Amino acid sequence: MKSSARLLQEILVSAALGATPIFIAYKAGGVDLTDKVFSGALPSEPIIWYLIGLVVPYVALVFVDWFFLKRSDGQRNVIAFLRSVLKEVGTALHALWRVLAGAFFAIPILWAIAEPETFHIAKVATFLWVGAIVLAECWAFSWAISFLERYPRVRSL
Repeated sequence: MKSSARLLQEILVSAALGATPIFIAYKAGGVDLTDKVFSGALPSEPIIWYLIGLVVPYVALVFVDWFFLKRSDGQRNVIAFLRSVLKEVGTALHALWRVLAGAFFAIPILWAIAEPETFHIAKVATFLWVGAIVLAECWAFSWAISFLERYPRVRSL
């Protein structure tokens, strides 16, 4: 998939998973419910560092899978199983980043429409900047998974 198509895909999925629930929350319960939904979607800093750290074991396992010989079926099966588990963790992590990206872009839009008198460009810029960073992470994550899963790996002698 081309980079531009992958980015458009990430934008659309982020809008569906993150922005739409923010708009629904505002329509259903106003600012109070919107704040609760946004705060509930945003993990605390230690959790964010933990989630970022989850990428490391997957990359290490892919490295082992690509560059080291697995001499027995048992070794190949263990590596395949662990890789499958970590890929599922990565899929869930990717979904979380998509939700956050959509939410960070939805807040400034909603703010401009619902409360233009309190709209401050400096605060909006922060939301947009963080949203752009998270969206870039989504795009990079999507590209990396497709790249790492595409190429064959060294299997055995």
